[in-house]
Amino acid sequence: MCKRSEEIQAIYAESVAHEAYQQGIEALGALMLEGADVSSALQLRSHLQYLAGDHARAKRDLDEAIRLSPQAGGLYYDRGVLHHRSGAYYLALRDFCEAVFCAHAVGDDDLIDAAEHHVMEIFEKMRRA
Repeated sequence: MCKRSEEIQAIYAESVAHEAYQQGIEALGALMLEGADVSSALQLRSHLQYLAGDHARAKRDLDEAIRLSPQAGGLYYDRGVLHHRSGAYYLALRDFCEAVFCAHAVGDDDLIDAAEHHVMEIFEKMRRA
């Protein structure tokens, strides 16, 4: 892991540990302006945005991260979780399917299993509705 990636991870972990979400959001934004791994920083900033209650910004960060790294299955998974939690089941299913497609291409069985779990949960919720 490069120094910048470690710095991104450290800022995220510190922000979550101390529930200092806004500080983490600002620090990750500054790192992106300095040319850090923008896709990773956006993904983690998105999670901080979500924890801070700003779901719209969380989604925008994930949308941008996916635009920059369209083969990163974890990004689709994260956005699928965001959609799932907000009740946008069809959007969530679409993202989970894309996450599985990307994960299959690189042999990431853990991501496939995680997405499958959410898909089954969504199908059950839709069936009961």
